[in-house]
Amino acid sequence: MLFASMEFKQRAFDLYDKGYSCSKIAQLLTDEHEKITGRSLTKNSIIGWRSRHGNKRPIKSKVDFNEYMEQLLTYKRQLEETTKEKYKIRKCLRCSKESVLPKNNFLCTPCKKHDDFRYVV
Repeated sequence: MLFASMEFKQRAFDLYDKGYSCSKIAQLLTDEHEKITGRSLTKNSIIGWRSRHGNKRPIKSKVDFNEYMEQLLTYKRQLEETTKEKYKIRKCLRCSKESVLPKNNFLCTPCKKHDDFRYVV
């Protein structure tokens, strides 16, 4: 069984660096690869070559991490300020678990669903 030489793989890597997709590289080089190995060239084989040799296209981040963290922290501060007016952290009177409850409630949602605490109106 014959394998493609490193020079052949390097030509595929160079095409990839120029901006060609893996499927387009496979279309361009499949005839030559069939003459060498007797098998056709697929995009998955090129992806495998790249991953084994570390030739991966770098992913460019579109979002600045510091800006994102600042936005996240300001959102958290705004959320805390608005929730302090409406909600309070307190223990449930039935199960004694701490949870975030509306200011006028003293039972958590799972405890309210029990038949013991249904109100007759």
